[in-house]
Amino acid sequence: SALIIGGSVALVVLIIVSALLVITMIRRRSAQSPTPTIVVTVDESSVQRKPSVANTQASFYSTSTRKVDPFEVERSCIAVDLQRPLGQGAFGSVFMGNLSRQSPSDWNGVVAVKMLKASKNANQDEFYREIRTMKAIGYHERIANILACVTSSLPSILVLEYCANGDLLSYLRKRLHYMLENSGRGSVDPRFMITQRQQLTFAEQVAQGLEFLSSRGFVHRDLAARNILVDGAETCKIADFGLCREIGKGPEHYQSKGGRLPIKWMSPEAIEYSQFSTASDVWSYGVVLFEILTLGGSPYPRWHVSEVLGRLKSGERMRRPECCTDQMFTLMQHCWLQQPGMRPTFKDIRRFLTQQMNQPMADSYFAIVNGQADYYIVTTTSDLY
Repeated sequence: SALIIGGSVALVVLIIVSALLVITMIRRRSAQSPTPTIVVTVDESSVQRKPSVANTQASFYSTSTRKVDPFEVERSCIAVDLQRPLGQGAFGSVFMGNLSRQSPSDWNGVVAVKMLKASKNANQDEFYREIRTMKAIGYHERIANILACVTSSLPSILVLEYCANGDLLSYLRKRLHYMLENSGRGSVDPRFMITQRQQLTFAEQVAQGLEFLSSRGFVHRDLAARNILVDGAETCKIADFGLCREIGKGPEHYQSKGGRLPIKWMSPEAIEYSQFSTASDVWSYGVVLFEILTLGGSPYPRWHVSEVLGRLKSGERMRRPECCTDQMFTLMQHCWLQQPGMRPTFKDIRRFLTQQMNQPMADSYFAIVNGQADYYIVTTTSDLY
């Protein structure tokens, strides 16, 4: 009897020990087996990660959610024709180029390529700012839009829409000279003549672009006919966004870092206090109207740049140019009101010009242009800056 009881106890103990060994082995194998891989879909791409590695997980997830810049392209996608310069700046140049079909842009073909020198300097930061600004502004048909860029290596490149007719100021002055030379002749080339309706069209197109720019919360700050481009279809596009800033994303009081300022295109508050706003852009637009209506005349003729602010503060303004209607001169005067808050908005300006376009108008050429007008006489660069 004692042997039976002892044998039973030993059997029970053996069973319990065996069960514990099995459980321990299962747990060890479970701990040693790899954690199942989890597939996470981020921005339409799948990545595999192990949640047991916290640091790797955070880093991988951050990389996966980073958006790809649709404008950044390989340098090989851009062919630059260094023999065909389109413009020259203080620290860079613009050349004609070609954007290959391998680029992500919908625009393939002839483009304008803005390049900086390969050396790293302060101008690089300003160039990067211009590129970021153009991306943030977005697309509009009245803007010389960004198509692509290269910022990952030097020299940095900005690819823009190509405008075959160059800047508006040169466009207007070429036609002015042609009209003066061919005044009174019976046969002229209509491509080099400008009508009143064309002038209104240019003014309306520029206003459309600036209305969009202001609606996006940006101030151009360097608006002038020289910074407006004319494409192959003779459509105006606002360009040169190097000084453009977003309202509310920094101080609206901009302190110049040196260099010449386009004083004769600036509002009194911009000249005196470096205060830039949509209202100061409206003032500059009034000067652009003057340039359009005079076919490239120089603003404030015979005013030295040093006396512009004082004369403006005393209430002086430019006289009404020839070939300017009462309605258009009234618009110019409203753009030049002393108080910024009293000036019209670009929406107001665009609506007014649309109404003017709908009025009956003789679409005839300017038969006579007074080439002796004082706004065509510029003796030195001090007359401009």
